[in-house]
Amino acid sequence: MRGSASKKHVLRDLPRDWIRQLWGFVPHDHKYRDAIAVLSLSPSRPGEVVPGDRPCGFSQGIIVALDSKGHLVLANRPLKSHGGKYGMEQSAVKIDVAAEGPVADYLAQRCREQGGKFVVKVASSDALAKAIKRVGHRAFPLGPAITPYVLRSQRLADAKAAFGAGEKTALAAGHCTDDTQSRYGNVAFGRAGGLIGAFGTRQPRLAAVERARRLGEERKHNQHRKPA
Repeated sequence: MRGSASKKHVLRDLPRDWIRQLWGFVPHDHKYRDAIAVLSLSPSRPGEVVPGDRPCGFSQGIIVALDSKGHLVLANRPLKSHGGKYGMEQSAVKIDVAAEGPVADYLAQRCREQGGKFVVKVASSDALAKAIKRVGHRAFPLGPAITPYVLRSQRLADAKAAFGAGEKTALAAGHCTDDTQSRYGNVAFGRAGGLIGAFGTRQPRLAAVERARRLGEERKHNQHRKPA
């Protein structure tokens, strides 16, 4: 496989708590500390941290907020919506801070300092990707290379562990169908962690779930058929 989809195969070469380990190597004064934290919790693409026009309107970056129960909510405007025909106008995940750990603790504190809500944005997704790769090399000098899409694949594996394959994982990814979920991290490498919700502005089409249901019914039917 090529491109970002192939990053799911990297997960088998990383420890289960690798994001927590990576975070330990991000300096407290790092230029991209907020952005690295956001991509460590939300399955956002690196380009979604860059402000700019989207098919559904202008995006400031990724919005980080604390809700009334103290949960983190990270919301973005997905890039890949094919002119607004597919994808979501907005996608978000909700995280239990205590269950998620140090990265969530950091963003929750940043929210409190900013009155409960702030926007994370960078000028260049390429510069952010290079910074993540450098931090990753310090954390895992023997490899594999860490990119934003490795983080995305991990968080989608985590979403599958938390919600199962289907609607909520599609919402977390900003997808209008669950048909593309196999391109990202396998549930075997996921951990539910603090993921407790996923939201989007469009109801995903559950093609893969329906296909699996039909296959199951066919197998059941064939098992009960009497031999001729």
